[in-house]
Amino acid sequence: MKLVPLLIFFLSISLIALDDKAAKKIEDVYTALLLKDESGESAPDNETALRILTELRINSSNLKSFERSAMWEAWGYLYYINDDYFSAIDAYTRLIEEPGTEKEKKTSTLLTLAQLNYLVKNFESGIKFMLQWMSEADILAAKHYLLLGQMYFEVQQFDKAKENFRTAAKFDDKLTQKNANDWLQYAENEEIRVTNLALHGKKKDGSYSYIPIYKVMPVYPRRAQERGTEGYVIVAFTITESGTIEDPYVIEGKCRSANNRDGEYNDCSMFNSATIRAALKLKYAPEIMDGKAVAVEDVQHKFSFEMEN
Repeated sequence: MKLVPLLIFFLSISLIALDDKAAKKIEDVYTALLLKDESGESAPDNETALRILTELRINSSNLKSFERSAMWEAWGYLYYINDDYFSAIDAYTRLIEEPGTEKEKKTSTLLTLAQLNYLVKNFESGIKFMLQWMSEADILAAKHYLLLGQMYFEVQQFDKAKENFRTAAKFDDKLTQKNANDWLQYAENEEIRVTNLALHGKKKDGSYSYIPIYKVMPVYPRRAQERGTEGYVIVAFTITESGTIEDPYVIEGKCRSANNRDGEYNDCSMFNSATIRAALKLKYAPEIMDGKAVAVEDVQHKFSFEMEN
């Protein structure tokens, strides 16, 4: 996650507003931090930057608010390039709290704070800053919805996570769409795992029930789509010691017309093959007995096939 372009963007604007003395010191800080070696690799002079910023901080009460804002921005960048993300968060938080901080800079810093909090796994704060930034930003991209969705995922707010992943998937970019859809599938699987763990976790005897951890949507048969046919199939299978599926077989298969959803289901086998293929892709955390994984036979699972309206 690269923050550098965002952090440097407002540097020239900041220096314009400062008096000559403060502007020169802030400029010297960035000159030191943006140094490169002979091969073009970054080689910041942290010692010089730290000396200048420490002097500014000691005398910060004599600075105007917008000058302190520029100082905190420089502190944040110094901390960031040295991987001190917690200190960077503190510096950027002080920046947005300064009354003299320009509105555009304050808005951009909200996104920086969201990204930094994500990096340090402080997801609740990351969500707060991200929502505030999104409410003020002029343009939102798929990557922003993805980031917010990922933070909601980490705090197990799966409905909000999936909502943001679906929004990201609507953007006209195939790579982004795939990434968003992968996260959406991941969120759905994790939601199932967490829900089942809460419902079917540790038993009184110390054993653990099997827990679904990977959900699969079956491929809708073309023949059924062409005929406008919906239905469901109930299968049974064995969950092995490793959590994979063996020996799936159909217990019941039913169909009805998508145009008559109040009608009765009739026996049919139109969805059986697609269901068996999907069942073989399911993944479970195996049942644990006496500290060892054991196979469980005749586990039932229902796959539904419904057409979009």
